Amino acid sequence: MMRNISNRSFRNIEGITNLFIHYLGLKTGILLKNFFSFTMHIGKRRERLKKLACWNRTAMIPDKNYWYKAFRRMILFSNDQLGFEMAEVFYHCIPTKVTNVEIRKNDILIVCVVKNEIVRMEHWLEHYRKIGGTEVKFLIVDNDSDDGTFEMLKGQPDVILYTVKETYNSRRKTAWTNYVIAQAGIKRWYLVVDSDEFLAYEGMDKILLTKYINIMQQNKKTVLKAVMLDMYPKGVIGSKDINKDQFREEYIYYDEADSYSYDSDRNQIGGGFLERVFGEVNGIRTKAPLFFVSDYRFMLGSHHIYPLYDDIKAPFELVLQHYKFLPGDEPHIREAIKTGVYANGSKLYKKYIRLFEAEKGVCVFYEKSRKWEGENTVREFKNSI
Repeated sequence: MMRNISNRSFRNIEGITNLFIHYLGLKTGILLKNFFSFTMHIGKRRERLKKLACWNRTAMIPDKNYWYKAFRRMILFSNDQLGFEMAEVFYHCIPTKVTNVEIRKNDILIVCVVKNEIVRMEHWLEHYRKIGGTEVKFLIVDNDSDDGTFEMLKGQPDVILYTVKETYNSRRKTAWTNYVIAQAGIKRWYLVVDSDEFLAYEGMDKILLTKYINIMQQNKKTVLKAVMLDMYPKGVIGSKDINKDQFREEYIYYDEADSYSYDSDRNQIGGGFLERVFGEVNGIRTKAPLFFVSDYRFMLGSHHIYPLYDDIKAPFELVLQHYKFLPGDEPHIREAIKTGVYANGSKLYKKYIRLFEAEKGVCVFYEKSRKWEGENTVREFKNSI
């Protein structure tokens, strides 16, 4: 009954503003009409979001008001289409928890969505346990792996494992990430990385990640950005001669800082290996992977967080070593091309496959390639921005 009255009221108001146009002048009348139309549009958006976030969905989400208000802010004031898409998946495409691990107050939670990444994940877990010690826990969503990844993760004592069977796409990946963050709770630090991304920061050989975060927090830095460095070997990329279990010993080169470009308006970096080899001129080699969840902050996609002003003002403090093209990756790339689940129908993956189809392989090492030097490499990129 109330909704019907409200709708009739808006139609009456529209009629009244038409009278204002007639009696008070065109400019005043149009301003009033636009104002009331906008108000009605806002009301419709709120009603649509309430239907998506029905009580039986929000009941399963701790801090449910935080997440409802976060999506509402985006829908009302930023991008309503994207906001509705994210909210729909967040509330209706829910991962199932498989294992549970106690999360302590000061634990750093590392979030990852995986599918058939058995080789990378063993090295990935080893790396983050090394830099995080006993004060990290892993929130991992397995997207229906069938290569042993799920079984391996299920047996890990520090992994809170979720599973989801829906077909992967970037929007769902972001929603799954936000959902497991919601389950673990707000007002804490999260590191969101892919299975082919290995974090590096200044002091990593001397201090654990928790201490580093404490230093950043004392300096009032609650969102930290990272440069993505695409790592490659000196020889043929993806070569079968490379032991895939030792890829971090072989993939030790990257394009020097001068080959990257910095967009100060968006506070993001482009260029590097992907532009040089594939012509990916607008490729973003930036992420905001480490952040404190508060003030309605959430993952907006693989490369950004919301609100965007947090993303834009975040300092570059980190590097992500990105291991994209390993031996054995050809089936993954072909599957991405077949399904078209990545950006623009997996357009870039159609270029990536050339690395594996070339008769003699492709060597991307060149005269300006630099060798990974840990903290020195992190410092090089921080100083170049």
